[in-house]
Amino acid sequence: MKKAIYIGLAVIIVLATIAYVGYTYFPQIIKIRPNTAVLEGLIEITAVKSSREDAEKIVAGTEVNLSVKIKNVGSRPSAPGETLIRFGFTKPMDTHFKSVIFETEKLPLPALDPDQQVEIQFTTPHLWPSFPDFIKNDWPMRQYQAVVEIDHHAAVIGTKAVTYSAYYYAGHAEELPTQVPSTAN
Repeated sequence: MKKAIYIGLAVIIVLATIAYVGYTYFPQIIKIRPNTAVLEGLIEITAVKSSREDAEKIVAGTEVNLSVKIKNVGSRPSAPGETLIRFGFTKPMDTHFKSVIFETEKLPLPALDPDQQVEIQFTTPHLWPSFPDFIKNDWPMRQYQAVVEIDHHAAVIGTKAVTYSAYYYAGHAEELPTQVPSTAN
């Protein structure tokens, strides 16, 4: 009898864990309604002058170019809007005082049909900091964020972290499929 109770509790714990983890990792998929426009952005960072050792390394104080590839992974065309890349805290600290310490210019974002992709290059110069700046400005807690604004609705559609060790590396990038206003058909 005790063995059956322990097995039953173990099964309940496993099922509860699977349900919780599934909900934690797929909230965007759960929220997305069918027949909507869904944008995701992949941020790319490249040094204007790369290290002699490795093109992926970015030396402190080096000027970098920022770009974002935006794709409509939804089933409806997206409405046109604007896009930018900023460097700041992510949720839930995104509203913190002085969260954003860098922001590119806003560039026009055309309407995107389903499965259509566009690459947008920003011209705002950006210098990567020295190690003391990395610590002083909480860079490990901040990320680059691709932001789109459509019909006065701003949404983060992708992020990219930065890591540091002797050189800076563009860290893990995450595309965040985000529902945005679509065009009427």
